[in-house]
Amino acid sequence: MAWRSRLKALVPPTLAAGSVFTLREQASSEGSQPFTLPKRREVEARSRRDEGRQKVNAKRRRFENFATVQINGELFMTPADFLESVTEDHPRKSAYKISFSVAEIEATLKKQTPPREIIEKGETDFFRKLGKNGIISYNEYLFLLCIITKPKQGFDVAFKMFDTDGNELIDSDEFKVLEDIFRQSAENVTNKESTKNDFGTTLRFLFFGEDGTQQINHKQFYSFMQNLQAEVLELEFNAFARCKWDITELEFAEMLLRYTDQWDMEQQLERIRGRLSNQEGISMEEFKSFFFFLNNLEDFATAIHYYALANQPIGTEEFHRAVKISTGEDLSENLVNVVFAIFDKDGDRKLSHKEFIGVMSDRLSRQNKTTDTAELTYLSKNKDRSSWDTLRHCYSQKQKSYE
Repeated sequence: MAWRSRLKALVPPTLAAGSVFTLREQASSEGSQPFTLPKRREVEARSRRDEGRQKVNAKRRRFENFATVQINGELFMTPADFLESVTEDHPRKSAYKISFSVAEIEATLKKQTPPREIIEKGETDFFRKLGKNGIISYNEYLFLLCIITKPKQGFDVAFKMFDTDGNELIDSDEFKVLEDIFRQSAENVTNKESTKNDFGTTLRFLFFGEDGTQQINHKQFYSFMQNLQAEVLELEFNAFARCKWDITELEFAEMLLRYTDQWDMEQQLERIRGRLSNQEGISMEEFKSFFFFLNNLEDFATAIHYYALANQPIGTEEFHRAVKISTGEDLSENLVNVVFAIFDKDGDRKLSHKEFIGVMSDRLSRQNKTTDTAELTYLSKNKDRSSWDTLRHCYSQKQKSYE
């Protein structure tokens, strides 16, 4: 049993109770370096870094899965790829990657990228019109995800920090810095080297022109931001509407309930159906207004907190007022009634605001969630065509009108 004696020699003798003679001191006295366990803070920090890397890898993998353009060995999304990545769970089976030269891409960008003035027209089909005629880098992909889910105030602060002369203009170099800041925020990393390319992209051509010398003002950027948010919401709405002008209150409720995993979906929908006396339908404008409000959820949460401090219950009037004051969105009475039908647990017409904010905060984690649109609508379970198949049909018809 020679191995037992060798093992015993490696184990230090047990310290007497109350002794101040530590393992470090003992090792020093013996002229050797001590073996120390990692400190708790070091372990927690390492765990956070590992978790951050997993999130980064998930976003990178998703980008690479949906990207269909390759230039000099680097992957890029098209505008159509980006829209698909935020509305589909997996890339379509027919998707495949195509390699292009820099000259080919730049020729396409010069021909297909519309003038910057189009931003101010408020058109909400910019990405759909471009389709495959454009490219989006990985950094821009992360930046666009932020645009979809972040309120205007977050960008406003960043812009003002770098607008040293106060002219409210952003040039190409400043945009690269802002883009990198939002990338680090999205990836939860600091000073990590970003991917760089020496040629333009759709966003750079749109914002700064072919030669990259133009500037975009804050108002134009916010218009672009609002238009992109509206475009993605229109895609989500159409997935439910199946080419109709509105969706039912129950379909809208199901969309929100998809983010409440602890509830039984069918039982909850039956309960909500019993509470909805007048079913007028929810229009696309009402739908977009609600989700624009959600992008400013933190401001709303602050307003609601004041009601809680005053021990004042939150009824439909208080809810409507808090939304209007904190976010500027004027929700319809019907939409507010649907929200209360979902989150009013005991039917007393008072909102369970903590759960509402918690669920809606999860709803905003769009970049960390995927949407299986084949399961979007409860009411279409027994129909021959799924809601997303119908959306594809509507989308293809719309695309044909552009050709």
